[in-house]
Amino acid sequence: MEGGVTIQQRMNEYNQTFIDLLWGNKLKLAIFTGITIMGYMSIPRIHELQTTMEQKSDHGKKHLTLKDLQERGNIFDVVLDVRSQEEYEKGHVKGAIQVDYKEIIGENGAKELNAKGVHPNQYTLVYCKSGKRASIAMKHMIQNYHYDPNNLYMTSESFESIQQAIA
Repeated sequence: MEGGVTIQQRMNEYNQTFIDLLWGNKLKLAIFTGITIMGYMSIPRIHELQTTMEQKSDHGKKHLTLKDLQERGNIFDVVLDVRSQEEYEKGHVKGAIQVDYKEIIGENGAKELNAKGVHPNQYTLVYCKSGKRASIAMKHMIQNYHYDPNNLYMTSESFESIQQAIA
């Protein structure tokens, strides 16, 4: 106790000062809170945009957006779904060939692709859920199995969007 003022009284004064400060700046606080919440909600979209930009950087014109797919129509001989069998069974592009990207980068990847009818000189669109597996598979097909890089394309669009765009 210092000069008749207790710690509890000092804490009460501090709390009251803090509440007065917040109340006096409630509009600024509301705006700041709103901006913070909007920013937090946009993080997944920012991450998705960053991933797309990285893939565009890696693959240039070979990474197709929904607009690109719509403009090209169905020029593809093969649509290759590199998601898992379970994902494929839940829904896929009509006529897509499913080969898990793990199989493509595995020991017998070239044989697996060939057995499913995917050949190096065909115009091929590779897709998955986010584009990461498609990117890995496409790079592997070019570097290890000598697929023609001019004929391979990839996208990070959903299978529903791809289906509508190339129908």
